[in-house]
Parts: sequence; C-alpha cells; structure tokens
Amino acid sequence: MSHNGVARVIRNVGRIHNSTPVRFGLGGGHRGHSHGHYVTRCEQVLVPGYWGLQYHAATYGWVYDSCGHRSWGVLEAAHHDRVWFPARYETQSRQVWVRY
Repeated sequence: MSHNGVARVIRNVGRIHNSTPVRFGLGGGHRGHSHGHYVTRCEQVLVPGYWGLQYHAATYGWVYDSCGHRSWGVLEAAHHDRVWFPARYETQSRQVWVRY
C-alpha cells in the first residue's frame, strides 16, 4: 500500500480531514535531489463520542456491626460504570514535505 493509501485509510476512520499526501523519509521520495523541507502542520480533528468503562476503586472506612463493634472494612466495593465520553476536538500534528 502506498503512503497515500495509508493516509486514505486513516482519513476513512475520521481522524484526518482534508489531508494532503504525506511523504516519509528524506528527500521526498524523488530521484536525485529534491528541493524542499518538512513542515509541521497542526489541525483540529473531531474525535467522535463513545461508550466506555470508568473504574471506581473500593472505598474503605470504619464499619460497625449489629453489636456496635467497630472494624476497618470495605464501605463500597470496586466497580465499573458504563459512561458516555462526548465528542471532542483535539489538535493533531504531522510532518508534511513541502517543495520549494
């Protein structure tokens, strides 16, 4: 798969928008000497919302039995909750080859 194919696959999962071909390595992949340089491009990308698990550690404290005796124990057991993580924008950066 070519480098353009990789960018196309990444774009199809909604991570990169309006992508230009990205060249990897030195010289931009041309025969002989290619005049240019790498530029870091930063772009805002929408990361879609998703369902996930949020872990809650156990809570410990003093527990009293029916006779009034106090002992150290678990107040609330560890558990997972299913929560919705809303869509958000994040800044992604990438190196792009730019010819002179």
